[in-house]
Amino acid sequence: MFKPKGVIPTLVTPLDKNGQLMEDELRKVIDYTIADGVHELFVLGSSG
Repeated sequence: MFKPKGVIPTLVTPLDKNGQLMEDELRKVIDYTIADGVHELFVLGSSG
């Protein structure tokens, strides 16, 4: 059974004014977050 541990942040999803995914910006967010030393990424999650 998978047991998450460590720092697992939810990611913001960068959208343009029309609600379309800004893929290049999302890649920057992912790269920045990984470079900060997190253990895993929580994709399609919510922090609200």
